[in-house]
Amino acid sequence: MYLLWGFGLLAGGIAIAMIVLGFLPKTFTVQREVTIDRPANEVFDYLKDLRNQPEFSMWSQLDPQMDKTFRGKDGSVGSVYAWSSNEKNVGIGELEVKGLEENRRIELEIRFTKPFVSTDPTVIELESIGTGRTRIMQTYYGKMPYPMNALCSVIAKTIGDGMDSSFRNLRRVLEDKSGSPR
Repeated sequence: MYLLWGFGLLAGGIAIAMIVLGFLPKTFTVQREVTIDRPANEVFDYLKDLRNQPEFSMWSQLDPQMDKTFRGKDGSVGSVYAWSSNEKNVGIGELEVKGLEENRRIELEIRFTKPFVSTDPTVIELESIGTGRTRIMQTYYGKMPYPMNALCSVIAKTIGDGMDSSFRNLRRVLEDKSGSPR
């Protein structure tokens, strides 16, 4: 009798949890910004060339030995940076330039196949804020299907932390007085 009652409580608890998950958001947005002491045209030219990603992307730096391939014409719509890594936090995926607005906006699509499957847009917007200074704002639009949507806040925090780290690296690379961006 107590065993049946225990199973009933467990089943009821699982059912309530699944119902609650149905009401949680299945999408999330992560937005970060940074100001860099470089003109917008230099920042734009650097960012639109996906071959520069390994120099500043925190995710690329997690596994320096990962396989990297580049397809398409550098710095143009349709160019792709693909990676494959055994590092669980890097996985397998690719980043494609989907749209460019000269010195103002870069539209990207990030596609993961491992450790999970997803396709999400991310947008980088640039704004000149005085002589030689550029504000960069990146927005990532993610989605998680039910019941994985329970992880939206965790994934959003991870992505946001990665964006913050990548922006610190980008600032260091672009503001380095000993060299110039490609």
